[in-house]
Amino acid sequence: MRHSISSLLSLPSLPSLASPFSSSVTLLRDFSVSTHTTLTSLKLRMGAWGFNFLESDYDYDIAADLADEAGVEDLMFPDDPAVTVDKLNDGLLKAMFDRRQKMRPQPRYEIVMLAVLAMKLGCTIEESHIKLIKRVYRRCEEGGMGDEKVARMKQALSKYTAGQPHNFGDKGLLETMNRLGDEDTRQQNEKKGGASTEKEKEPYRDVDSDGGEQIAVQAAGKAKKPRQNDEGVALKKGTKRSHSEADTADVEDVVREPKILRYATVCSLLPII
Repeated sequence: MRHSISSLLSLPSLPSLASPFSSSVTLLRDFSVSTHTTLTSLKLRMGAWGFNFLESDYDYDIAADLADEAGVEDLMFPDDPAVTVDKLNDGLLKAMFDRRQKMRPQPRYEIVMLAVLAMKLGCTIEESHIKLIKRVYRRCEEGGMGDEKVARMKQALSKYTAGQPHNFGDKGLLETMNRLGDEDTRQQNEKKGGASTEKEKEPYRDVDSDGGEQIAVQAAGKAKKPRQNDEGVALKKGTKRSHSEADTADVEDVVREPKILRYATVCSLLPII
């Protein structure tokens, strides 16, 4: 005869069997609760790409649950926003707020998220529900209700007008990834540009330093050596010089003023010297 776990636990004639089964059920129940809590915590920490409303998997899940309750396909991006707004304004949105207002404890973050979705669509929210939203949104500890969300909701409540969709400034996951990718690319380009600029400036900086003057002085010292012909033989006074020797003499006049030398000029003339 086959029995389920619950039926075995209820059988008074099987006390020895009830004990291990009951302890197992208790462990499974505790594990289920702790696992749910852990997964929710992980989702809040790992499944978010921003600090605003609708910038996390957690907010998306709540939006999907609210859409199912309302009987619409999507409250975030409806195919026909006007049709969705008409349905919500026809008593459906009021009923959803009323239901949560009567709950104990009140699902504060669901109330806030319902308000966010309604405002994004431009729905009509009754004054009593506006007061409810104002009362609960500052006391939310669920859903990562940080300073960013509090500030966004405060701004929305201060300027919201029925019939005018409110923009909370939320960004989608792909949009956020593209923006971060563009920022990384820009920073890398700036680093590369800065490095190339430093390399371009480096030789000129050396020329202006003492090292540049030393190069010029060394060139001048080499130029003052006795003149030689192309074969390396020293020339006597009055001997006609070749074109290459005349160029060397011109270098002598230039190197007497090393501070005005340019790095490219010195490098191009040193082999001739």
